[in-house]
Amino acid sequence: MPNDNRVILGPDGTVIEASPGALSLLEMSLEQLQALPPGGLGLERDAEASKAFESAWAQAGRADIVGAGTIRLPDGGLIRVRYLISPLPDGGFAVLLDRAADPVDAPAELYTASGVLSAWRATERRLAEVAPDSSDWQAAQEALGHFRAEYRRLVAQKMPPQDGRSSPSTSRG
Repeated sequence: MPNDNRVILGPDGTVIEASPGALSLLEMSLEQLQALPPGGLGLERDAEASKAFESAWAQAGRADIVGAGTIRLPDGGLIRVRYLISPLPDGGFAVLLDRAADPVDAPAELYTASGVLSAWRATERRLAEVAPDSSDWQAAQEALGHFRAEYRRLVAQKMPPQDGRSSPSTSRG
């Protein structure tokens, strides 16, 4: 899944650069993004959920994370996005964004790479235990599709582009 909606954050959470696609998605100029305080374009989450995720992410070695959430823009507007966050060697982060079809009040989703695989396996085990024509079976099938898509996003973003350029997780350019 090629994606030009990239934002590069410094180790302190300040915006270093953003692609034209990301600027268009966020409806902001680079100067407006860079004027935000560290973390100023963060997801809408409660403090308890943020602490729990930070702990899980630290235990996973701060690996790539994927998810969906709602961003509150400086003008107060809300947009729902899907994202992939990859740590950079300098301590900063490459963030890839896509607009999500979910409503802005949908719950946040957050997975480490290992979390996606664990949830996928758990859903497959659950699927084997339910009747094929049940609503639980259908829900499990939908969840599997979601986890497959998230895993594909992780893999696609880690593969070097066909034109020989570096991927966002290994380069700032």
